[in-house]
Amino acid sequence: MTSGMTHLDWGIIAAYMIGVVGIGVAAGFFRSRTTEGGHYFLDDRSLTWPIMEQRIAIHGLVGLAFRKAG
Repeated sequence: MTSGMTHLDWGIIAAYMIGVVGIGVAAGFFRSRTTEGGHYFLDDRSLTWPIMEQRIAIHGLVGLAFRKAG
């Protein structure tokens, strides 16, 4: 048994990558036609800066805690 990758292996990897990119492009195309989802990610652009600053600060503190623990 050889440990190298065969043409079949590369073909399967290529087909997988093309499939993933194709699904992403299709999802992006269909998503651009609708406006759903903006309210989830951007909260309808109604968040004020103090709330955003708190979110950013909390993420920074959590990151520092994990960095110190690890």
